[in-house]
Amino acid sequence: MNEIFRRLRYLLHRRRFDRELANDMEFHREMAVREGVRFGSTLRLREEARDAWGWTWIDRLCQDVRYAARKLRKSPGFTLAAVLMLAIGIGVNVAAFGFFDLMVLRPLPVDDPVHSCDFIDVPCSVMRTLCPIRKWRSSANTPQRFQPYWL
Repeated sequence: MNEIFRRLRYLLHRRRFDRELANDMEFHREMAVREGVRFGSTLRLREEARDAWGWTWIDRLCQDVRYAARKLRKSPGFTLAAVLMLAIGIGVNVAAFGFFDLMVLRPLPVDDPVHSCDFIDVPCSVMRTLCPIRKWRSSANTPQRFQPYWL
């Protein structure tokens, strides 16, 4: 748990940690020069320290997003086409799922859908004019309630 809090603290105060890291690197470089020891690549050591402190994938993701934003600002025609294609694709998927949800996933709004009947042979307009619903309800000889439902 301490590891997560440490990484979050680094993520929120990254500039301060980078300044401290640069100061520490400079101190160690001076100490290595005094002792005659080769210090190595400062950039490589700094990147290794950042890997140990924080989440490098967040840093890389932020860099990628900034790069993509710069490229999209340079070509507004491509940006408009990409945004329109994404909007159309998302809209079609939302509409298709809404239709699928309405027809397949959502249950019928009746009390007992297991005992429901399906009137396929008679068109709705003929069924409404020839056999009113109230008459069907009164003449139903089943203990369950008769409930019409049209799609």
